[in-house]
Amino acid sequence: MTRRRVLLDENIAVQLRLWMPRVAAVSVEYMGWKAVRNGELLRQAIAEGFEVRVTADRALARTPRSWAPLACVYVTSTLTLRIRASADRIEAACLAVLPGQMLTVQV
Repeated sequence: MTRRRVLLDENIAVQLRLWMPRVAAVSVEYMGWKAVRNGELLRQAIAEGFEVRVTADRALARTPRSWAPLACVYVTSTLTLRIRASADRIEAACLAVLPGQMLTVQV
């Protein structure tokens, strides 16, 4: 069975990929997409087969057309310690969220 492909936005600790073993998480930086604008990032993410975007960008989370048809998991903090403590809930949200939908994880 293929694991769900998750793209971690620039504002999310790259270590999160290690803390979510049930998904295939990769950072924007690893993909070489750092500083790529949202529209182009969306096109590239879809072309590469990503299904979920994890972000702490409040403006992005409020504008569904900026990330649909991907699913979006909005994380309420960028602090690595908080993200680490909430990694299991973030992972569960990545597995549950549907295309075009956003789930918020309070961290």
